[in-house]
Amino acid sequence: MNPVFQRQPRTIKAILEEASQTHFEDMALSEPVKEVLQRVVEMSAYSRPGIGLTKGFVIDMVTRIFNLKNKSWVIYRSRKPEYVIPRQVLITCLIDYLNFSVTDAAAVCGKDHSTGTHSHKVTHETLVNDREYGERVRRVFGECRKILDASKHL
Repeated sequence: MNPVFQRQPRTIKAILEEASQTHFEDMALSEPVKEVLQRVVEMSAYSRPGIGLTKGFVIDMVTRIFNLKNKSWVIYRSRKPEYVIPRQVLITCLIDYLNFSVTDAAAVCGKDHSTGTHSHKVTHETLVNDREYGERVRRVFGECRKILDASKHL
């Protein structure tokens, strides 16, 4: 029997609520189901009328792409690279895609304008110089562009 059906059946709403609070990789679902749910969640984010890219969505996206278990870790005051790099990407997305000022973008993470300026610079350098993180940064930027493009057509 398919492992998806071995447990109590759940509603799509319950699965999506669980998925919005955790990573799909952590859920006890088969890979095809995870792929379908990922597409449903992505399309629902793109298709809500009048809602485009938001600060909360960017935080969630950075958290997901950088495999952080909790979105508050993106703004956590730590100098560990696993938190610093996603925070820098978040600040850059807020500046480049949501037109936040450097000061306002840095303030989202509890930082000042000089940290925001440095984050913006380092993130764009990472695209060129660091293969592993550069790929993740490109994924974040690509998703931001997709949402902005979709919201233009609403």
